Amino acid sequence: MTRAPALGGAADGPRGLTIAEFKGFLLNALLIPLLDDDTPPRWVDPWFVTTSSIALDCAGARVSVDGKPLVAGARVPPTAFTLRWEMDRCSALNEAVWLSGAVELLVFHDGDSYSASVRPEMLRVVSGVGDEILSVPFSASTSLVAPALR
Repeated sequence: MTRAPALGGAADGPRGLTIAEFKGFLLNALLIPLLDDDTPPRWVDPWFVTTSSIALDCAGARVSVDGKPLVAGARVPPTAFTLRWEMDRCSALNEAVWLSGAVELLVFHDGDSYSASVRPEMLRVVSGVGDEILSVPFSASTSLVAPALR
């Protein structure tokens, strides 16, 4: 899937997120926006913006699942799957970061959470607090359940 350019100039740059914070929120940026609320979940169009979506805004990008282009409406695999993003100046997490490069995620679903083995391929992460190229694999996870209020 691709999208036409939409990013602003340097004055409209990312607001700021450290690399460690970005790694902690990676699945919220690159996986969760692709999932609908059905049971079992289905893929949604990453470029379709609604009041509740956090779709990426990219100069260009491709998304594939297990080596094939993501198909909106198709069921998310019930077992581990590979999600691959190839991005060109994608604004993510409410413009906290801009991303360029490729990243492959081996994603596991465990009840109310997702985890992934993340393999960045010269993934450039630009934020208000830095500009870094990621190429070392790391792990990420996120819960689908909101924490209880105390």
